[in-house]
Amino acid sequence: SPAYPQSVRGVKQMSENTDFLSLLQVSLGDVKKPLPIPVGFYQFEIAKYSFSAQETKNGIMNKLTLMCRPVACVDDSIEADNLPEGWNKKVIFKDFILDENRLHQLSDFFMKTLGIEDHALSMAEIVTTLLVKQQFVGELQHRTFKNKAGEQDVIEEIGSTSRID
Repeated sequence: SPAYPQSVRGVKQMSENTDFLSLLQVSLGDVKKPLPIPVGFYQFEIAKYSFSAQETKNGIMNKLTLMCRPVACVDDSIEADNLPEGWNKKVIFKDFILDENRLHQLSDFFMKTLGIEDHALSMAEIVTTLLVKQQFVGELQHRTFKNKAGEQDVIEEIGSTSRID
């Protein structure tokens, strides 16, 4: 393991497994955007989650974001040779808007996709105690947009989901 300084301009190394200090040693011109994972169906594992609130023209929008890693390709139309290097180390997001009109989408995800059947559990209990490490099948989709430089770019997202057979 390389010897890292304990801090770089006030940024402390979090642990031996945190390799961000060596990542930041890469020259700006050597940084390449990873290739997108092909569109299709993958088995995902929920690695982390976060809550956020954002001011919108209609008020505050609360959101739960699931940070998921693809662990297996379950789409017969995608050959293993077509998966880019590091595809199973990427983090793909699945967002849920938290309001009275959309809370059922999160409830459906818990029950139908993750198979959580204990109806006595609160949504908060599920998120804080059961969510991380859960696995499901999701459709990886590409959403294209123009970035700030006016160039076409791609975001990978999880669309429809289902239970693992």
